[in-house]
Amino acid sequence: MNTAIIFDIQRNSFVDGPGIRTTVFFKGCNLKCKWCHNPESQSSKPQIMFYKDKCTGCGRCSGLTVKKTEFVCFNDAKQICGKEYTVEEIFNIIQKDKLFYETSNGGVTFSGGECMLQIDFLFEILKKCKENNIHTAVDTAGFIPWESFAKILPYTDLFLYDVKAFNNDVHKEWFFLMICILHCRHRKFIDNIYQYFLRKLQ
Repeated sequence: MNTAIIFDIQRNSFVDGPGIRTTVFFKGCNLKCKWCHNPESQSSKPQIMFYKDKCTGCGRCSGLTVKKTEFVCFNDAKQICGKEYTVEEIFNIIQKDKLFYETSNGGVTFSGGECMLQIDFLFEILKKCKENNIHTAVDTAGFIPWESFAKILPYTDLFLYDVKAFNNDVHKEWFFLMICILHCRHRKFIDNIYQYFLRKLQ
């Protein structure tokens, strides 16, 4: 059974694709962008997040480990970031708002981190959503082998493709990666997507 490490699930989202959506945030990323919007997503493993300015020293969190996923700090000073889910568990959350998706032309968006790093799980949950007529979107930075795109393409209605920058110096400074590497993948993605939909129309 495939599982994935998820660090957040946001229902009633309006910013991750069309309509009302549920956004599922996968943990783990292969880029280390300096301005990362979700730095807690970079590690692929569950973590304990500590916010010192919120801590009152009550001691309730003494002995806390990442396995105690139900722990709740009353001051939000400590949080478990990252929990293991099965496909069925994630789908049960997604399908709760199916009526809202249908009335708003919404659906589900898989984001991160980089959701495509957990490609086997992503494939299974996308397939299950499409089998149940739920619109699907994948939010990616594209630093992923084409084979992973090809695997999920039949079950993905929309790609939210995050192109970080077009200047090589900016790219190296802020993303620690030569821009030509990503742009080669962007081009391959565009070329293959075009060919895929051309075949679908024939």
